[in-house]
Amino acid sequence: MSKIEQTLSEFEKHLAEMLTLIDSLTEEQLNWKLFSPVGSNEYWSIRQMIAHVEEVNYFWLPQIKELIANPSRRFGRALEEWAVRKAAVDKANERELSDMLGRIKESIPFIRQELGSITDEQMDLPITPLQEVPPGYEFTLSFLVNHVYPEHIEAHIKQMHRNLFAYTQYH
Repeated sequence: MSKIEQTLSEFEKHLAEMLTLIDSLTEEQLNWKLFSPVGSNEYWSIRQMIAHVEEVNYFWLPQIKELIANPSRRFGRALEEWAVRKAAVDKANERELSDMLGRIKESIPFIRQELGSITDEQMDLPITPLQEVPPGYEFTLSFLVNHVYPEHIEAHIKQMHRNLFAYTQYH
């Protein structure tokens, strides 16, 4: 199995797990979030996590494709792009859950189509992030694709479970 096939299979597995979890939740569980005593937005509701996953699944595709064509290009979210992420999260409660979930489901074949032809050699291409990193750190396209897709979804599944655990402590 190629590196990209392994990555995409893991991504699809984690998304299926996330969607199954979401299907089991009540509206209250989807919208509940832990109160932050300092008034920050550091805690997200599961609905906000869903909005973020929807946005991020599409956000990275152009950068990944550009890195294949031009590996010397630096990757990452520029400061102005963080506003897109924040807007997706902040507007989650204004959106229909079915629309967000529909776009997430649509992202699966789309991402597979867009990234499925990446070769193992391309996955091993060295790439450079926008942010400064300590000496000795090396990044490859494989790192980015794995981090953005399967690892990212897996992290949000864990975050959803933490939210649900906290929810049960308060209800």
